[in-house]
Amino acid sequence: MSITDISKGARTNLVNVTGRLESGILQVGDVVISEPGNLGGTIRCMFRNYLRLTHLALSSETDFAFCVAGDVTIAAINGIDQTALR
Repeated sequence: MSITDISKGARTNLVNVTGRLESGILQVGDVVISEPGNLGGTIRCMFRNYLRLTHLALSSETDFAFCVAGDVTIAAINGIDQTALR
């Protein structure tokens, strides 16, 4: 996944990572590893942006259990520090 933005949840310990999934499938519950640093975390929820799928000028995000290659995704990750991601 190519990361374009990183933010921290205001009320939670989740780190929100925005980016495009380059290959494979990403699912809620998957353990992910950041490189460099080799630090792991667990995906708690994901949002997929519909703008890639339609030509409508709508900014709709919907909660999904998985995303596939090519999707623009926001993944909320637990167990990883925001400063570890680059």
